[in-house]
Amino acid sequence: MTPQNRNLIHATVTPLASIFGSGFLVIVPILAGSVGEYAIFAMAVICAIAYAVGSIVRFNIKMAEPILAENPTHSLKLLEQASNFAIVLAYIISVCLYLNIMAAFVLGGLHIDSVLYENIFTTSILAFITVFAVPAG
Repeated sequence: MTPQNRNLIHATVTPLASIFGSGFLVIVPILAGSVGEYAIFAMAVICAIAYAVGSIVRFNIKMAEPILAENPTHSLKLLEQASNFAIVLAYIISVCLYLNIMAAFVLGGLHIDSVLYENIFTTSILAFITVFAVPAG
């Protein structure tokens, strides 16, 4: 495996792992609230499903990557582009969720927690990130 391929794998796996990790962090309190004492069993089912999905992803990477490297069809290129868009969208949703959770904690600690203030706080942080993330032209 070339260093370039390793970098590509890390660039792909890191956001995906972050999204899955975020999902597990968020799902635990939801499960505790919705199924109570059965949360551990529900989490085991979710982990089994996640493992099965991971197996499918690993299989697709193993089988699709050689085809993509050789001579991909137009539809396969479109599918790959769509999957890239889907992972970007999932990561954006994950970041927004964490920012909203942060806003709830910060504003709750200040005793000024409301949906409107959370939205203003989250939007302000996103605007700040956007302004400083866009390179000066």
